[in-house]
Amino acid sequence: MLVIHGSDDKKVNIEHSKRLMDSLEKSPNKITPFFVEGGNHSLSNYTQIRNDTIANWFHYYLKSNKN
Repeated sequence: MLVIHGSDDKKVNIEHSKRLMDSLEKSPNKITPFFVEGGNHSLSNYTQIRNDTIANWFHYYLKSNKN
């Protein structure tokens, strides 16, 4: 699971993502946090790194799940 959150999100407090990660701590699935200092709700001020991170995450997990 990829958890993405900006520290300056005015719609959803970053603590929600941190609590989500804490609650999934014992999950057998890998949790990948991506917290962006200064990022807003949609990370529109960090579009390139946001898009690259999402694309790389999908590429890695879709590729590694092929049999």
